[in-house]
Amino acid sequence: TEEGMTFDLKVQSPVDYVAVIFSPLSSDGIKFSESAEIRLQGSETNEWTSPPFDQLLTIDPDYDVITSFFTQESHRYWRIKIVDPENAHLYVELSKVLLGVRTEIQNPEIGFAYTLKDLSKSQQTAYGHPYGDIYPSLRAFDFNFAAMTDADTTTLHNIYSVSYTHLDVYKRQAIDALGRLRIS
Repeated sequence: TEEGMTFDLKVQSPVDYVAVIFSPLSSDGIKFSESAEIRLQGSETNEWTSPPFDQLLTIDPDYDVITSFFTQESHRYWRIKIVDPENAHLYVELSKVLLGVRTEIQNPEIGFAYTLKDLSKSQQTAYGHPYGDIYPSLRAFDFNFAAMTDADTTTLHNIYSVSYTHLDVYKRQAIDALGRLRIS
């Protein structure tokens, strides 16, 4: 089975990272076999015989996501190509694909906090039978602005207040009394 998902950015746009997020509510997990080959490709035209950019992607087994950083490329068309001849599901499923230019924060303060909270609900009947509703996990970073430049602070505000606040990946943002940005 070979499948492809093409993204037309309408103009030649710089990209130096990709993230693929799978559905956290899928009871079957990620629908690829162990031998699946997942590639990110970029091209100026919607022709994929020999694209000028072609990079192998791997799934992070700890978080069930794909993230990849690479040297910046500018193309109008981008494609996720999946070759998976042993796929028992006979289809592939991608929940969200993010393409963009990465932002690196210079001199981050050591001591940031990373939390992971399971939002699933679990209950038990009076007879001891457990049951539950499975919901996605919520990840959050908590860090101080003290060691960040004004430019980095502005960049973070722009990323989360303009570009990505509508995605399920980021639930909320808030500035606390100590000037810390809380992104969940």
